[in-house]
Amino acid sequence: MIAYGAFVASYGECYRDDLAAQDEVRRPDGGKYHRNSFQRARRLMVQQGWLASRRVHVGQKLSHMRHASAHGTTNKAIRWKHFGLKSPVSRAEARSCRIVNSTDVAGVVAAATPRYSAAAPLPLPAGLAAVIGAAEAQLERRWQEQDASSLQRVSRDIERYRRERPPD
Repeated sequence: MIAYGAFVASYGECYRDDLAAQDEVRRPDGGKYHRNSFQRARRLMVQQGWLASRRVHVGQKLSHMRHASAHGTTNKAIRWKHFGLKSPVSRAEARSCRIVNSTDVAGVVAAATPRYSAAAPLPLPAGLAAVIGAAEAQLERRWQEQDASSLQRVSRDIERYRRERPPD
């Protein structure tokens, strides 16, 4: 889930679909995640408030898009305010990264890439790795707290059951 968040954050506002994410986000053993794994991670991050996700339907054009969507996609972006942070990618940085990714070695603007090409993501800013590490540590602490509270709840239920259950 953290790797998918880093994938979305590396694009700023990410329109890439789950098949494109499969090419860039790999399992620890080097294999591809199933696309439903990305969908599940996206839903969980939206429920937690970490990610903004908006469906862009076929023919719909958002205000900051150049063209209408030909096949429909999902616009994803990290909600930095939820973490109490500003986006580590400034507007100028994002613009320069887009220019770098849209030009080839000779400086000529590259042709539009097909839908399923593996276009290079924007380079990660220096502070983003620290932010991702902090978010991962916070998530781990929350999970440990939830595990501890659920363990206490289960042990209380077991004790209540033992008290209420008649002796054999």
